[in-house]
Amino acid sequence: MIQRLLVPILSGLGLMDILTTFIGIENGYAEQNVFLHTFQGNPFLFVLVMAGLKVVAIIGSAFLIKRSVLLPSLVLIGLFALADISNILTLI
Repeated sequence: MIQRLLVPILSGLGLMDILTTFIGIENGYAEQNVFLHTFQGNPFLFVLVMAGLKVVAIIGSAFLIKRSVLLPSLVLIGLFALADISNILTLI
């Protein structure tokens, strides 16, 4: 049961992280990740790279979920949620 919920939760939190990070950058905040910071000058490329990284993480988690390994997906949910909360609190 919980296995069917993990991928949609990861997808939603990943999308929210991309949107809140993009909005923060558009409002003048700097990306703290050194790798992503290099793409900050080009918003389209930034969103494309960030989305690609999220997709790879979600696909890897889905593969592990099919093998009944849930802990990495739960940790990733926690990390995505922490990033979302941090971004939202920064924007407030």
